[in-house]
Amino acid sequence: MGGFAIVALITLAVGFTGWQGSSKLKEDIDEVGSSNLPIIYNSLSMKASLTAVKAALRTLLSQGLSAEEHERQYARIAGAGTKLTGR
Repeated sequence: MGGFAIVALITLAVGFTGWQGSSKLKEDIDEVGSSNLPIIYNSLSMKASLTAVKAALRTLLSQGLSAEEHERQYARIAGAGTKLTGR
């Protein structure tokens, strides 16, 4: 009977530890979803906009571009800036 009680207490301790870990994990997952994911999304959006600006600037450095192509690249830069600032 004493061995059964010891095993029951060990099982209870392991179960309680698992339950506490599960509760903490839920809190951490909620924090990631509410604060960290928007930051990651905005960082990736910023990276995409800056890549578009970089490509447009490199195109503008090319010799022999028509005025129309220059305007198109300036429009790409302005569009990326609008995405970055939200205005």
